[in-house]
Amino acid sequence: MVKKRVIFKLIFKDDAFHLSRNFSLQRAGDTNWLFDKMNFKKISDHIDELIILNASKNNSINPLPNFFKKSIEELMRKTFIPLTIGGGLTNLGQIDECFELGADKIILTSAVKTCPELIDKCSSKYGAQAVSVGIDFKKIDLINKNKKSCYFSYINNGKDKFMSLNEHIKFIRKFKFGELMMTSIDMDGTGFGFDKDVLKIFDNKIRFPILLSGGAGKPLHFEELIGNKKISALVTGNLYNFLGSGLQTLRKKIVDKGVNLRVI
Repeated sequence: MVKKRVIFKLIFKDDAFHLSRNFSLQRAGDTNWLFDKMNFKKISDHIDELIILNASKNNSINPLPNFFKKSIEELMRKTFIPLTIGGGLTNLGQIDECFELGADKIILTSAVKTCPELIDKCSSKYGAQAVSVGIDFKKIDLINKNKKSCYFSYINNGKDKFMSLNEHIKFIRKFKFGELMMTSIDMDGTGFGFDKDVLKIFDNKIRFPILLSGGAGKPLHFEELIGNKKISALVTGNLYNFLGSGLQTLRKKIVDKGVNLRVI
């Protein structure tokens, strides 16, 4: 049986890591800040994987920005966890750099529109297990007789509406990739909990693992959802809500409930 995972997400922009709420970013600090003020070493000891996303302006140029690369190198010298890198990746040259930095996987989001062929090219070169696809989504209230809401996907750091979520998921099924990260723009950084309703879009015969991100604010949000058969991993970027022994306590509670989570 495949083990469930608890994943931490960091967002980098220009020269520092940032906190995100509804995809609006606030500067936090550099790598030293992460370790000195947030005790990120302790956090990293109790997560299964780390995702680092580059939200810098003009981040689609080649090569990757030096600040971004240096920050990853500094961070990985102090931690020993599987790493996924993403954010504005548009060509194989950038992806090669990600793996040279020590990435185990890369994640492609806006590339689904701008250069969808990159997904299969990357899978052919590095293996489908090394490629993740990301979808950022919002729930939109539609003006119709039934007054129903509908999910839509967004690209370019949540700025541009792309297509309905159902259409987006149908579109990506033809590509070769290892897992899908779903991020709720509405719940991002709120601490109000994950958007569980979005899982209803997926049937029980999903061919790729699903990572759900956006909204984690306390251990209960993980406990009530990580056992869901459709979920492979839950992702949080909430530094302040999981300081101290928060993640350590969370893992123990999940394991005690019988969920197949790696014991640390």
